[in-house]
Amino acid sequence: MIKEIKETIKRALRSVLPKRIAEIAIKIGSSVSLTFIRILIAIDTICLKRKFPQFRDFDRLSNEHSKILQPYYNKYISSISIDEMAISIELSVFLSVLCKLLTPRGILDLGSGFSSFVFRFYSQKADPKPIVYSVDDSKEWLKKTEIFLRDNNVPTDNIVVWKTFSENNAETFDIILHDLGSIEVRKNTLEDIMKLVRPGGVIILDDLHQVEYALFVKETIKKYRLRCYNLKEFTKDKFGRFSFLLVA
Repeated sequence: MIKEIKETIKRALRSVLPKRIAEIAIKIGSSVSLTFIRILIAIDTICLKRKFPQFRDFDRLSNEHSKILQPYYNKYISSISIDEMAISIELSVFLSVLCKLLTPRGILDLGSGFSSFVFRFYSQKADPKPIVYSVDDSKEWLKKTEIFLRDNNVPTDNIVVWKTFSENNAETFDIILHDLGSIEVRKNTLEDIMKLVRPGGVIILDDLHQVEYALFVKETIKKYRLRCYNLKEFTKDKFGRFSFLLVA
């Protein structure tokens, strides 16, 4: 695994740094694996801000969005779920800021819960107003999500069980959060989900602290023209969880 990580970092360094500086960085990094990994994450952050210049204003926006979302998040993890099972407040804030910066017209929320609230809360005041689908492989969890949405005065339309959605959907989306069911479910559905993102759109994958899943994602996206960014700087939570961003 370390060998694969090192090779990935070497390619990343050579792609963004002058040759001589890149080779020096590789020699230094090779002796300290943790530092090496941090270099890759830092490079991903730089590249992400180059791809989306709007992200240079992320720190200010994240503070604003965190203040708005935190009370709702506290309510969610005290009445519906627990913080270890719910998406993190860090990822919630990232999704909220992402919507603000990219102004999507279509959002697919795979794995209902607090993310459903985040997307629908955004959609209420957005212009243009996006269509939002919240999908889950659990009817029971969809019901809990719907109750939370209704109790907090956000729309409850387009809440669909995964089987029905996968068999009938003809839409594509600008933003997709793929947090559906278990890790195995996500792995089994990843390629199908990649086909639903519009050109220039993004897919957010959570729980990439699980090394096996991260390697699976890296291997799978080789078949597609998707750029992968490590969002650890933006989304790492107290449990060590963090996300990847795939850009079509």
